[in-house]
Amino acid sequence: MDRWLKPLTSWGMLLVCLVAFGFISAIYFVFCWLVSGAIDRFVTRKEREETYQREGLSEDEVDAKMLPRDRAARVIRSVFATGAAAAMHYFG
Repeated sequence: MDRWLKPLTSWGMLLVCLVAFGFISAIYFVFCWLVSGAIDRFVTRKEREETYQREGLSEDEVDAKMLPRDRAARVIRSVFATGAAAAMHYFG
């Protein structure tokens, strides 16, 4: 699943934004993708990992519990960035 999910939600959606909304909106997509990724990685995911580690779970168990959440976060980030690029195109 991850084999096609990562390229589809990053490069695939960037290509869709580039073709459908133009270069400026594609740049906005990249900006939103990077900012939402940084927020996810350094705030949300870190807090969740620390909670699991305090519960005494091993590193492998933490990774297994975080995998569905990471997949959902990737899809949500992609939809958010695409929506932001579309809004930039239509309203900006």
